[in-house]
Amino acid sequence: YLPIFFKRTYPTNQETFASINFSIVVFCGVASTTLSGYFCDKYGRKYQGIYGYFPAGMLILAIPCMFLLFKSGSFYLSALGLGVGYFLSETWIPPIVATIQHQLPAQSKYNIILYFYFILF
Repeated sequence: YLPIFFKRTYPTNQETFASINFSIVVFCGVASTTLSGYFCDKYGRKYQGIYGYFPAGMLILAIPCMFLLFKSGSFYLSALGLGVGYFLSETWIPPIVATIQHQLPAQSKYNIILYFYFILF
C-alpha cells in the first residue's frame, strides 16, 4: 500500500521513492534483523520474556513513525518515518526463530523453521 500512498500523495517523487524504499528495505531490514538477533541472543538466556517483549516494544515505538509517515506533508519526512518505522518494526523475525530453536525438540525444529521461512517469503 505504501507505493500507492506515495504515488498519490507525492506524485512528483516517484523515482526518488523507488530508490529510497529500496534502500530502506535493504539496509534497515538487514540492520534491524541483525541487531534484534544480537540483542535477543545476548539477553535471551537471562530474560526469557525478551523474545516477546522486545519486538512488542519496538512495534510500540514504531507507532509515532507511522504518524510521521502519513501526516507529515513532506516527502522526506514521510520517507524518514518509513525508514525508522521499518527499522523498529522488523525486529520480530529473530526472536521467533530463537523461540522455535529453544522450545521445540531437535527432531522437529529445523522443519518448523523451514516452514516458517517458506510461508513468510
